Amino acid sequence: MFSLGHLSDLHATPVVVKNPLQLLNKRFFGWISWQIKRQHYHRTSVIDALMDDLSQAPIDHLVVTGDLTNLSLASEFGAAREGLKRLGDARDVSIVPGNHDAYVRVAQSRSWNLWSDYFESDEAETAAEASDPRDRFPTLRIRGPLAVVGLCSALPTRLFDASGTLGDAQLDRLERMLHGLAERDLCRVISIHHPITVRCHAHAEVAEGCRAAPGCHRSRGCRPRRARAQSPHLDRGDRWARRRDPGRRRAFGVRHRAKAGAPRPVPRLRNRAE
Repeated sequence: MFSLGHLSDLHATPVVVKNPLQLLNKRFFGWISWQIKRQHYHRTSVIDALMDDLSQAPIDHLVVTGDLTNLSLASEFGAAREGLKRLGDARDVSIVPGNHDAYVRVAQSRSWNLWSDYFESDEAETAAEASDPRDRFPTLRIRGPLAVVGLCSALPTRLFDASGTLGDAQLDRLERMLHGLAERDLCRVISIHHPITVRCHAHAEVAEGCRAAPGCHRSRGCRPRRARAQSPHLDRGDRWARRRDPGRRRAFGVRHRAKAGAPRPVPRLRNRAE
């Protein structure tokens, strides 16, 4: 039995503004929200309880689907790396970024690069740094009977917009990757930050196995025989997946780990190797 844990939206980094110039963008409104509201329910006590739960119920691999930071301040990315170390070794923990990890544009050397060993593929195809950090995705990590595929839906957006997208280039790479995995006896787990809903055509494509979604111009695609999708904020995702394609795919979502009032057991996806 292989046990896979899923966490999301930890928001466990301190918001320390050392220079007011850091707030001369979208961050200003996020900082106001943090001061008035968000700091009161993203509590470190919940994170500590979560760590205790993880230590008492060991899992084989852990997936964190984004939002490690709050305002994408440079200091937060280093703090988030220290938090990742608490969760486990980079081989035992896989992450994908969330919209708060791309709140505004930050140089890769001071942001996502600090986490690269937690999301890079087992076999990196390119050694050179991509101009667009999203070009690193999808990532692929084989862990036991699972193929853990990481997608990046996070990108800087306009004010009051927390949406995400994958883009045609990433979808094309995902399609080729899924085709390559089709003949392997692995359970494919697709991890993405934004919820899988029919209202967002890019994520609907993932849920449909890269099939064209309503209103989308894409026509080619593949249908994996066994796949599971993980994303946050999706309490009814499993019900939706069964209705769309009974017996083929499942979607799992989690609440904000730091926002939950009473700590609940870490969601775990179990897969028995055949």
